[in-house]
Amino acid sequence: MEKSQKLQMDRRKFVSNVLPVCAITCIGLDKYSSMASSINDLDIFQEIHKFDREIERRFTYRQFMTLLSRSIIDIARVTEEDLGSEKMIETIRKATDTRMIHRGNTRAIQFPDTSLKSYTAQFKAPQAQSALTFEIVEDNDRIFEINVKGCIYAAVFRQLKSEDIGYAAVCRGDFSWSAAFISKIKRIRDKTLMQGESCCNHKYVMVG
Repeated sequence: MEKSQKLQMDRRKFVSNVLPVCAITCIGLDKYSSMASSINDLDIFQEIHKFDREIERRFTYRQFMTLLSRSIIDIARVTEEDLGSEKMIETIRKATDTRMIHRGNTRAIQFPDTSLKSYTAQFKAPQAQSALTFEIVEDNDRIFEINVKGCIYAAVFRQLKSEDIGYAAVCRGDFSWSAAFISKIKRIRDKTLMQGESCCNHKYVMVG
């Protein structure tokens, strides 16, 4: 029983704390954590509707991401048939920017400390190890640089041969989210695993 509860907690921490690292909120995963909390807060004496019962199957992180990503890809490909590839990607980019800017602004209100250290703390959280493999190149009050060598999002979208959708829905949001949270930040990145490079070279520089 204790092991089962620990697995459930690990998954909730993964969804609520790790996914924002690479802007996965753009596909709505930030709602999963609050949904799980609402279910757990139900009165234990109240009969639980079958729709609200926990899923018995245990997912790996890869399986969980694949399940969610496949649904997004299917919708995107149907849209592509109607609008064409260029319009489809443009639509996803706009949706990503809108969601991540809103998230960044909201987080800045909730957490007055909008320093670089505050923003990059997410990369150092233990839960980040479940989604990313990276090395920190530089870390101080003005510069934070990491090289990501492994990313669950890139692995899944590339496996599904939809890295174009993955970049627009996930990687692009890294820029809009950080800029909305910290106005005086310059973000530099010219390589991503999603696009087939050897790493994602993230660099954040405080300006002004």
